[in-house]
Amino acid sequence: MADYLVSAMICGICAGDAKDISVKFLMPRLFDMEQKDRSVMVGMVKDILDKKKLKPSTPSGALNSKAEKEHWSIFGFEGGMETFPRALSDKIISKGVDIKLETRVSKISLGSHSVKCHIGNDVHEGDKVVSCLPANNLAELLKDDHPILSNELSGIPFVDVAVVNLAYKGKRLEKDAFGFLIPPSQNVPILGVIFDSCNFDAGDWTVLTVMMGGAWFNKYFSSDVKKEELLELAVSKTQEILHIEGQPAAHHVSIMKNCIPQYVVGHYDRINRIESYIKDKKLPLSLVGSSFTGVGVNDVILSARRAVEQLLQKQ
Repeated sequence: MADYLVSAMICGICAGDAKDISVKFLMPRLFDMEQKDRSVMVGMVKDILDKKKLKPSTPSGALNSKAEKEHWSIFGFEGGMETFPRALSDKIISKGVDIKLETRVSKISLGSHSVKCHIGNDVHEGDKVVSCLPANNLAELLKDDHPILSNELSGIPFVDVAVVNLAYKGKRLEKDAFGFLIPPSQNVPILGVIFDSCNFDAGDWTVLTVMMGGAWFNKYFSSDVKKEELLELAVSKTQEILHIEGQPAAHHVSIMKNCIPQYVVGHYDRINRIESYIKDKKLPLSLVGSSFTGVGVNDVILSARRAVEQLLQKQ
């Protein structure tokens, strides 16, 4: 179970090593099952039986109703995920909000009731700051005034992931599926492959996303690995595993440095210490994003919503 199921699942969630990841934080339901029933499997069976006894809740809203009726398992946006932040940006700009792009913050000074953001030669002052920066980036901005908080933030590890998108003309897959994940015990230098063209309409194309690296990036690749090497590896492995012949008609290779935080054992206590420090010092700082309470898109959206709700309650 651990070597073939859980380890592969953790690769898909956060590109991490299941032996290091905190079950208590990343999958609290499994942790609770083990603590309560002394067995994850027994807990799962009880959970299934309990759900059968409950009446299904009626989803609210037109979108939820549509998702329930059509049995959605995933969702996307026409034009890609970028459509979502662009729409949000247009909405808040229409309300008079000033958005500064291509602008780096060099330092954040936090008082008990004030914030100063140092951007180039300018200093922007405010009452509160909501940071969605990765924890290691935020740590650099706070290290002068709050070294303890900075140390805690920088203690959250990240991994690098290489993503290779491949597009083949025609239908090349033997089966329709979401994709597959590879357990690290197989010593294959890819984490898994998503069958994009099976999940969303791609016309007469087979589109794949190959993920590589994660917790094993340094094991398989050098720090200066070339994109051409990653492309060649992705093509050869998909040919080997999926029996796809020929070269892709189009491709795109990305090397994403420090892109996914790792909720290693102790992350639960670290987040408690970070939150306690912010509360005790009465810092006007809200933390959102993938570094703290969830690495998925839905988790990030929820963390932002909760932060805003808390700010509104304090007004």
